[in-house]
Amino acid sequence: MVLALLSMAALQGCASRLETTVTTFHQAGTSWAGKRFEFVPTERQRDSLEYKAYADRVSQALQAHGLVPAAGKGADVDVSLDYKAIELRPLVYSSPIYGYGSFGPVWGWHPYARYGGGVVFGWQPYWSLGYGAMANDYREYRNWRRELTVRMVPPGGGANQFEATAFHDGASESLPQVMPALVEAIFHDFPGPNGQVRQVLVELRDQSSNSQSPTR
Repeated sequence: MVLALLSMAALQGCASRLETTVTTFHQAGTSWAGKRFEFVPTERQRDSLEYKAYADRVSQALQAHGLVPAAGKGADVDVSLDYKAIELRPLVYSSPIYGYGSFGPVWGWHPYARYGGGVVFGWQPYWSLGYGAMANDYREYRNWRRELTVRMVPPGGGANQFEATAFHDGASESLPQVMPALVEAIFHDFPGPNGQVRQVLVELRDQSSNSQSPTR
């Protein structure tokens, strides 16, 4: 519950770091420096400005690790991107509502004034007034998983040489808001530990910035 609340705070601009979950697989012993890469969009992505923005960020990350754009000279690897926002089960929290209320009835001998004067006791019910939890307040929060997968394969297809997925769960479905952090998380310690799931914290900066600093 605490992690979920922290994630929501990050999405609302109340935190400076984004926690991502990253899973990486790659062919052991592959030398990436100097390899020429080319992006291969799907039919849906081909004319998408959103796709171009994400591909530009991935291209910058690849070049930072020694790979170079093919630029029509023949690629060593084809790069594909898959990104999506998935609505998860809502997060529901409850908290007690406190107040004063009557409890009972409680039967007992209680005094009451007798007509004509005097006090007598009678067996009768009464309702006591006390302070306590009167009800529960239930609140529901929408929860989204925003995810990016990067794959690199030999030109024309074949077995994946590199495959990595990064995701973040939070209260917003906006992909552009976290895409810079997801890209940075995937390429932190590139190519990364093979076949492992790890948590990477990425500094949240202006999205117009070309560099971010992941920390653990």
